[in-house]
Amino acid sequence: MARTLVNVSATIFALMLIVRALFTYIYPGKLPFNLAIIDWLVVIAGSGAAISSIFCFIKKRYPDTAEFLPMFSTVCYVIVLIGYAILRYTPAYQTSLSIMVTGMLVGMGWWIQCITSAANTRRSHTLNMIINTRTSPEYQKQLRNSTKFYRVCVMCHKNSLSGAATRIKKNTRT
Repeated sequence: MARTLVNVSATIFALMLIVRALFTYIYPGKLPFNLAIIDWLVVIAGSGAAISSIFCFIKKRYPDTAEFLPMFSTVCYVIVLIGYAILRYTPAYQTSLSIMVTGMLVGMGWWIQCITSAANTRRSHTLNMIINTRTSPEYQKQLRNSTKFYRVCVMCHKNSLSGAATRIKKNTRT
């Protein structure tokens, strides 16, 4: 789903860039609509493609983050759109925008680090439990007992045993 969104958004982004270039350089005359509409479509499609591709990368690289990753991708998308609106229409709020974006990036980094360290802790705990179990005296005792039991009681197919018994009888007669 996300990979499809990346492809669709990237295609729309490229088309909107071409349309913007056409209306800027080839048909620069009076337009029946505001050119800001195309600019918004470029930003919407471009940020959708970029954030969706980052989403796919993080989900593939860190599968443990898949649960809350759509929420954070949505937050990033909204912040990019708000950032574009602030930079385009009210540049006096650039300081607030920089604080908001920095806080978002720090929060996402902390979240990804927390999720991956929790997953690594779980894996480490599982590995330690397996190693501790295998080195315990009880496990070693049970392993020795089962090895002795299966070494003595070799299970064979009944036809192979009757054939072996016949061969043994023939060899002892000669």
